[in-house]
Amino acid sequence: MQRQFQVADAGDMLEGAMERLQACACHTLPVVRDGRLVGLVTMDNIGEFVLIHAALAGKQAPRVPLTSEG
Repeated sequence: MQRQFQVADAGDMLEGAMERLQACACHTLPVVRDGRLVGLVTMDNIGEFVLIHAALAGKQAPRVPLTSEG
């Protein structure tokens, strides 16, 4: 078990989260907002998002934050 790990802010872009996952060789990246855990992101999650968006839109995925408020 690791006690120190990378985290992503809920407003971070997917590209940044993906780079952080690759750099730390992590499988999961906790997503936080105001110091509280709001979710988890994995390379599988990112890959699925990109594939689904590309299939629906017929183009590359846009730059989007990890979570949306609304």
